[in-house]
Amino acid sequence: MSIIQIKTDEFGKLIHELCLETCRRHELELDFIYRCLSDIDRYEKSNDGNQNMGELASLKTLYGLQALFLIIITDGSIITSQMHNCKNRFQHLFYVRQLYLSTYEAYRTYNAQKVFLRGLVKDNYPALEVQLKEINMQEKAFSKAYKLENLKKVRNKVGGHIDEDFKSWYETLHSLNDGQGPHMSIAFVDLFKLIFELTVSLTTMERQRLDYRVVPKFGA
Repeated sequence: MSIIQIKTDEFGKLIHELCLETCRRHELELDFIYRCLSDIDRYEKSNDGNQNMGELASLKTLYGLQALFLIIITDGSIITSQMHNCKNRFQHLFYVRQLYLSTYEAYRTYNAQKVFLRGLVKDNYPALEVQLKEINMQEKAFSKAYKLENLKKVRNKVGGHIDEDFKSWYETLHSLNDGQGPHMSIAFVDLFKLIFELTVSLTTMERQRLDYRVVPKFGA
């Protein structure tokens, strides 16, 4: 395997090393989540699993949300690393564009699961409502600073269908040169860290709740 030599300033080297470490760690964590979900799928198709159909739905959703966090952090880390090292303004705009696309898709996926998370906490784990309230407060702050509608607009106008309205695509892309992209990414990561911590707590509790009925140790 060839070694890529990165020639940049010390801060750039630090970002590059942090990116590599993030990728190594998150690859292992995503591998584990994949094994867990694969084990759950196999178990649900077995005779024992048929008797407990639906019991593991919450666990599957929680693992999916954890994977979403790991993917968006990895994506953001790679983009930030490349963004720091690029010397061309137009190239920089494309990296910012990707930040907007990734952030919008991740937020939209999480948004669809908010009712599930609130219901699970309220019905089964009320002690975690403090964490949920903190997430809600930070989410409101994020939404106020970086409106979802603005993220959606960028996604719709520069994410595809360029041939339908190139002028709109061009103008939207160049509007991303306001320096907001990296700040938005950091704010989103801060929000998603809280969500990730909540899903990890819920996953641990759900596995404990199911252990007395579900024999397999998923992901082992």
